[in-house]
Amino acid sequence: MAPEESHGQRNPYAVRTPLDLGGAYRDPESVGRPLRMALYGWISLMFILFVVHLTLAIPGDPGAFADRSSYWLVELSAILGLLHFLLYLVCLILTMIWIFRSYANLLHSGISLDNSPGMAVGWFFVPVMNAWKPYIVLRQLWQGSQWTWQSARQSSAEHDGGWRTMDVSPLIGLFWVLVLCQLFLSVLGFGFHILLAVLGPEYLHSFFQVPAVSGFLVMPIQVGIALVLSRITVQVGRAQQNGIAG
Repeated sequence: MAPEESHGQRNPYAVRTPLDLGGAYRDPESVGRPLRMALYGWISLMFILFVVHLTLAIPGDPGAFADRSSYWLVELSAILGLLHFLLYLVCLILTMIWIFRSYANLLHSGISLDNSPGMAVGWFFVPVMNAWKPYIVLRQLWQGSQWTWQSARQSSAEHDGGWRTMDVSPLIGLFWVLVLCQLFLSVLGFGFHILLAVLGPEYLHSFFQVPAVSGFLVMPIQVGIALVLSRITVQVGRAQQNGIAG
């Protein structure tokens, strides 16, 4: 894998790993399409779960809430919550596969990026660094893909670093801002959940008010994340199909 070149000098900050899958182009849309389906399913289940949480949080007699004989809504909430979490994991895994594949396509096409496909995914799981490194990965993924589309027949793409001059869509910045906002609100809601669980059964009614309130705040952000990510996958996939495969 060629080192990063800029005006004939080696980039000392480039991070490489030996992970490589042979240099063959692989259509990112073969992962992008299932990812978008999973994202839309995740959004749909999120709305259903929010309605259940809202029903549990409707003020009634908070003092008698813990004495109710029927907890079918609580059980339904737990089942839906588990399914929602599992679908989130599916979306996360597919997103990582999509990033790996799309990033690898750019490297195999001759564009020398700052990371290997493995590190492009790995930055998402490195504490502290994952606050901004994934944004840089997505930014370069967008620039490189658009560069291949516009300069598919130029042999200088690897050496002159022209892909870095490509404009970056506002979708990339918007996506990462939404991700950070979701992370902050999710951690805040989880903290309140733990606090109420420790306080005892008399706070059970309030325990179910937290996801309703946090869902009201987080749900628009999560919908935005899903829709923006879907749009990014479509644009990057189209650019790579026209610039690399085409």
